[in-house]
Amino acid sequence: MNRLVCCLLLAASGTAWSAGVSYTALDNRIAIEVAPRERNQILYEMRELLHGLHGIHHAMAQGDMKAVAKVARPMGETMNRFPDSVRDRLPEAFMQMGLAMHESFAELAKIAENKGDVRAAHEQIAEIMTYCSGCHDTYRFEQVAYKAGKRPRLEPVNPYTAK
Repeated sequence: MNRLVCCLLLAASGTAWSAGVSYTALDNRIAIEVAPRERNQILYEMRELLHGLHGIHHAMAQGDMKAVAKVARPMGETMNRFPDSVRDRLPEAFMQMGLAMHESFAELAKIAENKGDVRAAHEQIAEIMTYCSGCHDTYRFEQVAYKAGKRPRLEPVNPYTAK
C-alpha cells in the first residue's frame, strides 16, 4: 500500500513539473548580502546543524539519551562561530530566530541529561525544526563582491546631500 501511495505521489509531482507548473518562480525571501567566503561559512554551520540533528535522531532511535545530550550541547554554540563582520550585518529578526534555536538545543540537552523524557525531547526537536524551516522560509543568502568585514551600502547615496 505504501509503495502505491509513493508511486502515485511521484507520478503526480512529475505531471506538475511536466505541465510547467512552478511553485518556486518567485523568491520573496529577504536577501542577506554576504561575500562568498562568508556564505560558505554560514552554509557550513547550517550543515553542521543538520548533521547534529541527524546524530540526535540516531541516538534517540537507539534510546541513548546521554548521546542526545552530547550531540545537542555544542549545537547551541554554532552561531558564535560566525565572524563578527557577518553577525553585524544580519537582520535582528534573523539573529533572534537563531538565538532561540540555539537555546532550544541547550534545552534539548538538559531534557536528555536530566529527565531522559523521549516525548519532551521530540517536542524540543520539533521546536528546533520550526526555527530551521522558519529561517529558510524567510531568508536567503546572496553573494556580493565585496571584502569580508566591509559593510555594503544598502541604499543609493546622493553625493550632493551626503554628509
